[in-house]
Amino acid sequence: IKDIKHQNKVKLRLAIECHSCFQWLMPAISQFHQTWPMVELSFNNDYMFDAMPGLAEGELDLVITSDVFETNEFHFEPLFSFDMVLVTSPNHELADKNYINAQDLTQQTLITYPVEPARLDIFKYLLLPANVQPKKIKKVDQTLMILQMVTADLGVAALPSWAIKEYEEQGLVKSIPLSKTGLQSELYAAVKYREKNRAYLQSFFNISKTVSLNNLNNVKPIKVNHN
Repeated sequence: IKDIKHQNKVKLRLAIECHSCFQWLMPAISQFHQTWPMVELSFNNDYMFDAMPGLAEGELDLVITSDVFETNEFHFEPLFSFDMVLVTSPNHELADKNYINAQDLTQQTLITYPVEPARLDIFKYLLLPANVQPKKIKKVDQTLMILQMVTADLGVAALPSWAIKEYEEQGLVKSIPLSKTGLQSELYAAVKYREKNRAYLQSFFNISKTVSLNNLNNVKPIKVNHN
């Protein structure tokens, strides 16, 4: 309250680099709005696939991201970790495998978001270390469209396990662990370091963690804070 007592309205400009996040973020934002009705929250779609420059330039106040790096400028608040899985159609040749290794993807069409491959977990942790590339890459900017293409057997995709739960329960897709030990990804809320202790931002962090951990399958708290 002390942060905003001299203002009628505070703006919180948000961008999301996690393109499957609306499933948990919308309930979190609804709860945040009830707690902080004086904070006006807005989404900026101009930075949808590369938002950290917007935070650096002062065009954004908070970014949901998996890309964490050493810096004195930003604070990365850990939200949760989750399983990335390969998603295929039920009849796909990989659908019955116990797990996916890099070589399994050399003859596959991989459907991804339109970002640099080096920023995608399936490349960072599976394909690039094995010096392997998929046969073809198709870039699609919406999770729903990616899933529709997978169900039509137009390719395979790497997505969070919680993002495809509904489709898998309906028998529309199959999910397979990426590597024998699985592939864990992490999600963070990035803000300017000097802003991180503002009460409404701390509240946003806590609500986001609570809602996601309560509502999503196969997610865990992040034990290590990368700052």
